[in-house]
Amino acid sequence: MLIVELNDAKLINHSHIDAFLIGVKGFSSECYHHFDLDEVLSLIQAIKTSQRKVFIDLTSMYHDEDVCALTQLIDTLKEVDGFLYHDFLVHSLIPQEKRVYYAPTYMTNMNDFTLMCDECAYVLASPEMGLESLKRASSAKTWFLAFGTWEIFHSRRPLITNYFQYRGSNNCARSFYIKEEFRPNEAYPIIEERGTKIYLNDYYYLGKELDMLTGHFLIKTFNLPIELSDQIIDLYYEALNKKDASKLEEDLQKLAIHLHQGFLYQKAVLRKGDVSDD
Repeated sequence: MLIVELNDAKLINHSHIDAFLIGVKGFSSECYHHFDLDEVLSLIQAIKTSQRKVFIDLTSMYHDEDVCALTQLIDTLKEVDGFLYHDFLVHSLIPQEKRVYYAPTYMTNMNDFTLMCDECAYVLASPEMGLESLKRASSAKTWFLAFGTWEIFHSRRPLITNYFQYRGSNNCARSFYIKEEFRPNEAYPIIEERGTKIYLNDYYYLGKELDMLTGHFLIKTFNLPIELSDQIIDLYYEALNKKDASKLEEDLQKLAIHLHQGFLYQKAVLRKGDVSDD
């Protein structure tokens, strides 16, 4: 199954997509584009008419006062195929066959991963796991991030707004970037909506590794124009359809975007003596 984050309704017309991940305004975090509930219902109807699956992004952080609104939303969208989440409030409100647990940044060991596979229909494996761990996680219940950036920090507090209020400024911009002192060429997008979110600035990808994994593959479209999204979807569809991803990395590099493979071939934990003090 090839799943694509829906950032533009035009993507529904793309014939190579098996399922869509949709963000809902006020409830989603991982999906960049959030649709109003009426728009979501219309999109679901259009997608279901074409015999494809729909998953809803509920990866925001929730508090007790959100229970009623969240319960009502889940009931309204009960015909969808599943809900992507990491907050256990959502876990408690949906049946097992609708659960898609979101593991990135929260779960990078196989014991936890296996436990959640027993509790859910699907588990999205963390792209912060190494290749050998991802291979061990392969199954019909596993989602992998095949391409895209993801959220690396999330706070329910409006940190940017709070900062400008502290400084006595009325700045009303909605998006900013973080630049690091020692990596001036890196710029991490910051978005303030239902809290504050910082995103990875490069695009994580699976290339030839695609042939080594069994499961379902998610393409995230944050910061991608529709034309570029179409090209990337076509490349992954072809690689999966032919079961040959040997040229996928080369084809992605031709798109002139910043690519990286995270911890696929790196140690996630360094111990004393692993690296030089220099």
